Amino acid sequence: LVKLVLWFGLAYLMFKVYEFLVKPWMLRRKYLAYSNVSLADKFYPVLGDVAQFNENERNNKFRMQHFIDIATTKTDVDLKIVQNGPIVAFDLCSINSFNALEELLPKHIDRFDHKGMLIGNIAPGGMFLMPSDSKWDTRRKAINFASKYISMMIQTVDHWAQNLKLDEELDFSGELSKITFRIITKILFGRDLDKMEKCEYISPFDGSVKM
Repeated sequence: LVKLVLWFGLAYLMFKVYEFLVKPWMLRRKYLAYSNVSLADKFYPVLGDVAQFNENERNNKFRMQHFIDIATTKTDVDLKIVQNGPIVAFDLCSINSFNALEELLPKHIDRFDHKGMLIGNIAPGGMFLMPSDSKWDTRRKAINFASKYISMMIQTVDHWAQNLKLDEELDFSGELSKITFRIITKILFGRDLDKMEKCEYISPFDGSVKM
């Protein structure tokens, strides 16, 4: 029994070495051959790109500063590969990469390969498990009502961008909050907050009706 446990422990250790070291290194080595793919400047064992985030913070930089550097200095990058331990993410960085991915997607999914899964037993025929038939399309349209606001969101961001000044420093977190607030007020009130001349309400403090 002791030998069995030891063998099991050794096998598990070897699997983790493969998962956290060998496999990420082999993937990195493969994609270094492509000039349009961006990877970390060096291989970070175990932590992966998390080590790059930590290094940015130690140098008093924005946590994701290297993403900004890539976007501003490398205009020919189509893919950014992010490795966090054994997890690999492929970030699309260009219209070309998006179009290439879209071409790989099937136009019609006619298979149902989720039978036997735990979630299938909990919610059989649920939105994420049902075949892509007419019922699936009906449900998707029913929960996708928010898409009608996409054009308004784009116009709001475009209006914000047109009022920016060249070389102006921004608190981007604060600016995103302002954009989000404008979008929410447009959805709630049907118009831009700046174009609302007054907003009447009854103050619980002094009884006034104007802001």
